[in-house]
Amino acid sequence: MLEFLEEKKRAEEFAAHLYRERGLDLLKNFCANLPLLEQALPVALFEGRFANIPALICGAAPSIEQEISSLREIGNRALVFSGGSGLNVLHFHQIFPHFAAAIDPNPPEERILEQSKGRVPFFFQLKTATNLLEQVRAKKIWVGWDHPLEDWAVEKLGLVKFSLDGGWNVVTFLVRLALLLGCNPIILVGIDLCFTKQVYGAGVIEKECRDMVSMKNQQGKTVWLKSDWQFAAKWLSDFALAHPGTSWINTSKSGLQIDGFKSRSFDEILPLFSKRWDLEKIIDGCEKPWQEKPIDTKELLCELEQSFNRVAKISSELLSIIEKFFPNRVDNKGSYILFELELMQEVAYLHFILPIWEVWKQNFYQEIPSNIQKWLFIKEVSEDGRKVCERAATRAVS
Repeated sequence: MLEFLEEKKRAEEFAAHLYRERGLDLLKNFCANLPLLEQALPVALFEGRFANIPALICGAAPSIEQEISSLREIGNRALVFSGGSGLNVLHFHQIFPHFAAAIDPNPPEERILEQSKGRVPFFFQLKTATNLLEQVRAKKIWVGWDHPLEDWAVEKLGLVKFSLDGGWNVVTFLVRLALLLGCNPIILVGIDLCFTKQVYGAGVIEKECRDMVSMKNQQGKTVWLKSDWQFAAKWLSDFALAHPGTSWINTSKSGLQIDGFKSRSFDEILPLFSKRWDLEKIIDGCEKPWQEKPIDTKELLCELEQSFNRVAKISSELLSIIEKFFPNRVDNKGSYILFELELMQEVAYLHFILPIWEVWKQNFYQEIPSNIQKWLFIKEVSEDGRKVCERAATRAVS
C-alpha cells in the first residue's frame, strides 16, 4: 500500500511539473516542432544497432570533473551520451558525445546555446524547447512522447510513432535510449543526483536551488537534492533491476545509492573499453529516408486551432447556462448536457485540455462552485491555445 501511494505521489508531482504553465509551454513547443518530423529520423531506426557496445551516460555533477581526462581518451571504445546540462559541462571541456539529447520544455535560457553546439545526432521529443532545437544543426532523431495530443497528430499525419518511457529527466531518458540501442554495459558518469556545495560541474551557470530535501549518499554523508532527482534515482534502480541481462555501473562515489548499479571507479572499468568500434559507420548506416511524401503540418495546426476556438465558445455557452439558473444545479439541463457532449468530440478538449484540468482542478477554491471554475479555466486555456496554434500555423507557411 505504501509503495502504491509513493508511486501515486510521484505521478502527481510529475504531472504538476509538466503542466505548470497550464500546459501552454508544451503546446507551443509541440506546434512549433511538428514540421521537424518531415526530416527527423525515427528512433526505431537505431534499435539494436549498437549491440554490446559500452555506453557512457554523462551527467553534469561535480564528480564528472574527475573523469574528464578519461573521457577525452575514450574515443570509439564506448558510445558516449549526454543531454541537458551535461552537454554544457562536456562542451566546456571541448568534449563532444556521440549522441546528445534534450527533453526539457523550458530549460534555463543561459544554457541553451551550449547545449545545441556540436554536430552530433540529437534525440528530441515534440515537447522539447523549440528555441533550443532551432539552434541544433545536427541531424535530429525523434522519440515519441506519450501524450494523447501527439498520438492524434501522428495518426493524422500518417506517421509511425515509437514511444519510450523516458523516466524523470534527460538522464533517465538517455539510459532508456542506451538500452534500446542495445548497449551493454551501461555506465553512469558524473551523475550524483545530489550535492553538498557545488551543484554542477564547470560550464553550467548555476541558479539558486530551492525546495531541497536532505538524504544520505553512498558514503553516509548528508547531501541535498531536488525531489525529482530522488524520483530519478528510484526510476534508475527499478529499471536496472527489471533488466538483469544488462550490466549496470555507476562511477560516482559521492552520489546517491542506486540499487541495481555496481559502484566502480573509472579505473576499475577500463578493461571494458579494450575494443574499438566504427561508431560513425553504424550511425551513418541509420540514415535512411522514412517519409516518402511531405507532411502538411499547417492543415493539422489549423484544425487544432479551430477546435480550440470551438471549445472556447462552448465553454462560454456553459457559463451562460450556469449564470441563468444559478444557484440551482444545471447538470440535468438538456442544453448543458448537449454542450458537454459536443466538447467530448473536440480534439483540443479531449487530448489536451482535459488532462490539464485533471491536474489543475485541485488548486481551486472550494468556496466557488466547481463547474464555474472548470469552464472559466477551460475557456481561458482554449483561448490561449487557439492563439498558439494560429501563430504556429502562420510560421509553418512562411
